[in-house]
Amino acid sequence: AGREIRMVQSLHKRWAALFGQDVDPESANELGPMSYAPFASKLDWEVAQWMVKDGIGHNSFNRLLAIDGVRERLGLSYHNTAGLHDRLEDIPRRAGKWHVKHVTYPDRPNEPFTLRHRNIIECIQSLWGDPELEEHIVYQPRRVFTSNNKQCRIYNEMWTGKWW
Repeated sequence: AGREIRMVQSLHKRWAALFGQDVDPESANELGPMSYAPFASKLDWEVAQWMVKDGIGHNSFNRLLAIDGVRERLGLSYHNTAGLHDRLEDIPRRAGKWHVKHVTYPDRPNEPFTLRHRNIIECIQSLWGDPELEEHIVYQPRRVFTSNNKQCRIYNEMWTGKWW
């Protein structure tokens, strides 16, 4: 059975959740200019983050962006609040879209079963692209021991095994 991991009640709360954790500048710089996508740069991302996290009003933000030269000097990829909202909507939802199928089996033709699934490629892309998971994803096997003398090896995760 599944469990609810997260529920965001409103669009603004979804955006706030996206900005809930700062992007580590060092790891983002290693990823290059696309690390802040769909934003044009780190500064573009940080201005959007400031607007959402600090709850800047739409009219106030629009007036700021309407000041001659502000958008150009900051290199912002949006020209008003609506443009920022569009940019935020371009941020992919985690792990892709859910698909639902109803199936029946010959031994239980009157008992439909509901299958929920996601595109595995979208899931992997989402996991690998999520900065919150950076510390938790393992890309190669590791040997884990109970102590520094390496007498007793621990096999408790897929990546601690010998099959890699």
